[in-house]
Amino acid sequence: MVFKYECCMNCAPTVKAALQRACPGARIDELSRGSKVTLDLSIGNPARAPKGSLVDMAFNALKKSAPHGIVGIRPRDGLFKCSKC
Repeated sequence: MVFKYECCMNCAPTVKAALQRACPGARIDELSRGSKVTLDLSIGNPARAPKGSLVDMAFNALKKSAPHGIVGIRPRDGLFKCSKC
């Protein structure tokens, strides 16, 4: 399962850097569609991860270091977005 994070072109570089800091070594794939960018992070789906698991801890670190808030679009499917976009 992959954590998908959707944001706009303007904040994508900042968000990607924050993702890399929060989850060092995790693979991040970038897909651009129009003015939106989807970043796929191979940490698993935080909505399905048990509390205290590695995925849960990585997601909490991500929430703290992301430049904008994180909003769930379809959390059960691992799809989240930037609250600013």
